[in-house]
Amino acid sequence: MNEQKKNLLTGCGLLLGFAAVLVFMFLPLIQGKNMIDYFDNLYNTISKGSAYYIPKLKKDAVRHEGKPVSLVLKIEDDAIRRDLAQVLTVNGLTVESAPGEISLNADFGKLVGISLEDTDLMFANQGAKIAARYNLPEKNVLFVWWKGLNAVEKSLTRQKQYSEAKFVGTVVQKGVETAYNYYGISVQNIGDQVYAVVFSLVFYVVYTLWFGMGIMYLFKGIGLHI
Repeated sequence: MNEQKKNLLTGCGLLLGFAAVLVFMFLPLIQGKNMIDYFDNLYNTISKGSAYYIPKLKKDAVRHEGKPVSLVLKIEDDAIRRDLAQVLTVNGLTVESAPGEISLNADFGKLVGISLEDTDLMFANQGAKIAARYNLPEKNVLFVWWKGLNAVEKSLTRQKQYSEAKFVGTVVQKGVETAYNYYGISVQNIGDQVYAVVFSLVFYVVYTLWFGMGIMYLFKGIGLHI
């Protein structure tokens, strides 16, 4: 057997093996999940613990207490505006709702602190408490907080209160969005899953090289050279 044919067979064999493993990865063989879903969930549970910024954000919110703000929140969607007004009213705030906007006066630090209390419950997967408090689905509540706080940031920016606006942006990114995205996911310590993590990293490197070697031998087998 000449060298070119040998390379062709080697390349085809490697790529067929690669394809077989790929099919295997999509079979629900690990706790009823396929390999991709299992490791995706594993890394989500590990990363959730390192994404918990809410305690620091709460402390920062307390430092902003005592700052009165007058806000006009531009929200065009009627349903979102209605739900946001309900959430704010439940928390003791007086709002005026008009077509396309909500107006309110509030203590800036306390307003942000209220949103962080709901965010913290959501991060801890205690959405039922939020739903019971507002008589709204918990994800809807966090979504209207997301919309509302974004509108607060824009209102503060229009008033040139840039420091406060920046803080609200941080709360949205590191608090509300993180809690929403991680809702329903439990927290795991990486030390408890160290073998699975090491396996996944080694497998990723080997599997990537496997594909690359297959392509290289296949090209050599059909007469392509660098």
